[in-house]
Amino acid sequence: MSANSSAAVELISTLNYIQEQVNIYTSILFYIFGVIGSVFNSIIFSQKQSRKSSCSMYFLASSITNILTLHMAFIPRFYSFINIDPSTYSLLFCKLKFYVFHSLIMLSRYYIVLACIDRYALCSIHVRYRQFSRSKVAYHLIPVTGLVWFIIPIHIILFQTIEHNRCIQIGFYTLFFSIYAVIFAAILPPLFMILFTLLILNNLKQTRKRIQPATTRTTGTNYLHIKQRDYQLIRMLWLQVIIYICSTLLYPPVTLYEAITDNVEKSNTIVAIEAFITELATGTLVYINVTFPFYIYLFISKTFRKEFKQIIIKYCLKFLFKNHFNHLITIASTPRIHDGMSLHLKQKTKSIR
Repeated sequence: MSANSSAAVELISTLNYIQEQVNIYTSILFYIFGVIGSVFNSIIFSQKQSRKSSCSMYFLASSITNILTLHMAFIPRFYSFINIDPSTYSLLFCKLKFYVFHSLIMLSRYYIVLACIDRYALCSIHVRYRQFSRSKVAYHLIPVTGLVWFIIPIHIILFQTIEHNRCIQIGFYTLFFSIYAVIFAAILPPLFMILFTLLILNNLKQTRKRIQPATTRTTGTNYLHIKQRDYQLIRMLWLQVIIYICSTLLYPPVTLYEAITDNVEKSNTIVAIEAFITELATGTLVYINVTFPFYIYLFISKTFRKEFKQIIIKYCLKFLFKNHFNHLITIASTPRIHDGMSLHLKQKTKSIR
């Protein structure tokens, strides 16, 4: 065996090993941190105060969708670490798993797009546009968007198949799905997010003199009353948009390249390098947007941190020290009289007399 062949075999072996280890450990970390973060997001955004904001409702819908996405993505993957992956031999499981996962992750992205549109409407100087930024609108758009994103990718059920023990697209559908995924996952969401983020900045700049503090009383319908909480939601949204864009930069070129060169004969070294890059772009970076929203909000928003502390105190600490809390509640609720005896003891004394 030549030196070049030995080097190629060693490179392939190294890349496969790294890919395998990255797949295992990132899956575990993404699943644990993602589920915990999304659960906390769901609790915080479902509070009474949060439900008054339409943007919080989109965040809540996205958080619940992220929980389902993480389960659909990683539970079968964990199972395949110690067993044969069902998607490699069951055509029904292959189709349904990829269809449901794809619908959920697309749904999560477009809820964030709706949140961007909602914040733009909130900052508009036009009363008609501001009507969009209402909880009533969010309650209607959330289920409608969900229905749409379970209808659009129905083609996955028709054309997704198994070949060489892999759940993949083949033939013309490979190129079709790649173009579809690039447009609807990697181009349109970032485009809408950037567009409405710029419009939000423009609206805030144009109406700076019109914006009054939430506690200030003003007259006239042209004044904007943007509360501190709404500013915090805008900041949370901006950072999430930036991270989404950065984490999807590799997706379009990698996906299109893989589809275009699908029938091109390649060496084992090239195949190993492509598999490594594809796994990074579509199997690792793509889950950043599903896993880290909670930690983004916690980092950027003082209001969100305050509400998180309240949740911890209200639920977690109360659960951990349940017996202590119950004891204190019992003591506090027991009626007392001036001589230090409880009411029922006094009544018992009177009956004896």
